[in-house]
Amino acid sequence: MRTETLSIASPLFIAWAVVAAVALVQGALTVFQAVEHRRFHRRRMRAQLDATRLPRVMLFVPCKGRELGLEENLEAFFRQDYAGGCELCFVVESADDPAVAAIEGVRSRFSIVPSRLVVAGLAHGCGQKVHNLMVATSAARHSGCEVFAFADSDARPESDWLVSLVARTCPTRPLVSGYRWMTPERPTWPNVVLAATANRLAGIAGPGELSLVWGGSWAVRLQAFERMGLPQAWQGALSDDLAVSRLAAANGIRVLYEPRCLVPSPVEFTWKSAWEFLRRQFIITRIYTPRWWWVAVAASILPVAVLLISAVAGVVW
Repeated sequence: MRTETLSIASPLFIAWAVVAAVALVQGALTVFQAVEHRRFHRRRMRAQLDATRLPRVMLFVPCKGRELGLEENLEAFFRQDYAGGCELCFVVESADDPAVAAIEGVRSRFSIVPSRLVVAGLAHGCGQKVHNLMVATSAARHSGCEVFAFADSDARPESDWLVSLVARTCPTRPLVSGYRWMTPERPTWPNVVLAATANRLAGIAGPGELSLVWGGSWAVRLQAFERMGLPQAWQGALSDDLAVSRLAAANGIRVLYEPRCLVPSPVEFTWKSAWEFLRRQFIITRIYTPRWWWVAVAASILPVAVLLISAVAGVVW
């Protein structure tokens, strides 16, 4: 019987060594990024907020359908501890939307808080959420507000969320974003797998240049909003937040990430709805931020490649 000997000059060994070395570098960078991310979070959570001179804010919350815990989510926006003056603007596609009843019910219970309901109509040539925001922000440009803030109806922020978001904005750093932390309503496999997959992205946002806008928790100064050409620049877009991320980069506006604005988002998925959600996110990311998409693909393929090449090498040798 002939026995094969291991040769460091063999193509298989060279391929394995190269891929393994790259994987080790990736692992080291991941550990380094995690340490820096933890330190950044701790520093921001200990920082004192200057809430003495808060600008007037218009908070836009697009809604569609009776989402999970919708009334509790909407109440969280009315309970914000914001002393600078804030008006809530809820936006729906149609007056027949099931969310309208929940919105009106919460508005009646918190009538002391200024709020409005905008019916945007059916979208043409862009995503429905994008169309809703275009209509609502166009109508609010002359409201006297200095800052536009945005949230999703599936988020349930803490009472200091808005002040944490807006207080970090300034004329030189006009765009601030938080992110979402999915919280499964039940410990089912679709809920747990999707939450674990989506929540990994929260570990990327930090003090560097890689932060993107998340549509469920962000704020922008009106001057920067208009500098990016919004709301007209949303026309034809499928994603509101990734379109803003691209416009911000094109206009030299850095997206600041605020850890205090990492908001919980209750979720309830089936395997089918989880797959549809992930598929939509990957497609939109590939269209609007191809660099991020390719980085994610490479980071996902590399560990698998090391495993497969190692297995083949073990069989051959």
